[in-house]
Amino acid sequence: MGRRTSFVITREQTWAITAASVVLFIVLNWLFADGMFSMPLWNAEEWVSSPIFTYVMIALIFLAGFRQASRLPSQGITMRLSGGEVTPGQVEDPLIWRLLLGNVFVALFWLPIRFFVGREWLTAGLHKITDPGWMDGGPALRGFWENAAAAP
Repeated sequence: MGRRTSFVITREQTWAITAASVVLFIVLNWLFADGMFSMPLWNAEEWVSSPIFTYVMIALIFLAGFRQASRLPSQGITMRLSGGEVTPGQVEDPLIWRLLLGNVFVALFWLPIRFFVGREWLTAGLHKITDPGWMDGGPALRGFWENAAAAP
């Protein structure tokens, strides 16, 4: 027989998750992405790295939390996590893992991480597309392949 865990998620908890998400996004940008809060707000050469997008993403995280909280009833929603039904050969995930990855109400926690990683990926990709060293068979591309293929 599987174990069963239940708890209530309320609007106040959703606001707390939203606040933690905004703080997480700010910390990620402060630690790993230099210049994401500095002036000028718009950089036409590297528009993806413009600080204005940092503020827009913070606003989107806040709006997602507001929408999530407004959709909850005033008494909250009872969340039930149960386990035990596993098919042969299947590994049962821990309850906390299923809560973090399989719940729309806790998805606010992952939003700043997705925004940060997506922005970094987009910045790196646009750099490679616009830099002649990467696109015109230049030295950056050649150096990358030579180092990637080199035996350790």
